[in-house]
Amino acid sequence: MSSTKFQMFQVRITPKIDSEITSFQNMLDNMPDPRVVMRKDGDDFDLIDGVNKRRIIYYGTFCLVQNSDLPPRAKLGERPKDLELDEGEGLGHYTSFFFDSTNDIILIQYNRNGITASGIAKYFKRNFRTEIRKIEFNVVINPSEIERLRRMGEVRSLELSVASVRGGGILANDGVSRSVGELRSIADKTNADSISIKLTMGHTPGTLRRNRIAAIFGNLLRADTHGDIKKMEITGKESDEGALETIDFITNKVIVEVTLPRSRHFTLATIERIIRDGIANYNEIKPEIDTAYKVRRNSDLDE
Repeated sequence: MSSTKFQMFQVRITPKIDSEITSFQNMLDNMPDPRVVMRKDGDDFDLIDGVNKRRIIYYGTFCLVQNSDLPPRAKLGERPKDLELDEGEGLGHYTSFFFDSTNDIILIQYNRNGITASGIAKYFKRNFRTEIRKIEFNVVINPSEIERLRRMGEVRSLELSVASVRGGGILANDGVSRSVGELRSIADKTNADSISIKLTMGHTPGTLRRNRIAAIFGNLLRADTHGDIKKMEITGKESDEGALETIDFITNKVIVEVTLPRSRHFTLATIERIIRDGIANYNEIKPEIDTAYKVRRNSDLDE
């Protein structure tokens, strides 16, 4: 059976001075009406029914209406026919999300024809442009792998492979460009469409700069909304006498998978079932995520 996947991020916002909006939860509780409709490649997208809430979970679905490059109606043995859509109608591509208000974790459905995580972040930034300066969706890595990285006293090498860099790709992202702008320049000058690098200490004692590597990898993961990073690994060891270990940042991104119901037509009931099943699967791993990605609230600091 086919399935759909939700990728996990932790949300961080930077409010403007004196703004009453101080968290992503505040934003979801105070969605503007009307909202600003956004565009992706010339096609409009917006929330189809606002933001809903079920106890600590907020959820919603974006719809992108494809109005160009539409496929024809087809039937075997017959010639292709126009879809005959009314003005303003098009193909609907749906991207659902849900947000846990206790730990600022958002899960965003992966849909190549829908809206990416960065597109959703831009949507909320645009609709709260007078209240917030910045919004970030930081990729959540398997908590056990994060702990391994923290214990790693020496980082001996890193490997990175990125596809689809011609014309910039994810290397054109502002945060990535500041970190690895030289790689994009080399790719542009050579007309390369993929980059693979390995940085290593070789036989020299010491360690690569772990904090700097973590920042670069974090920027790349945030920008990778289409799965263009093919390899991202760090190899190191806890102590001089320890064995070398490898941490794979691609296979260890936290993903929640949902089995799609069999249906000829994609309906609102289908969307609601996907969200419901996604939340149920997330709840099974929530305790581990809570421990690794706890959020300190102002009320916590006052205690």
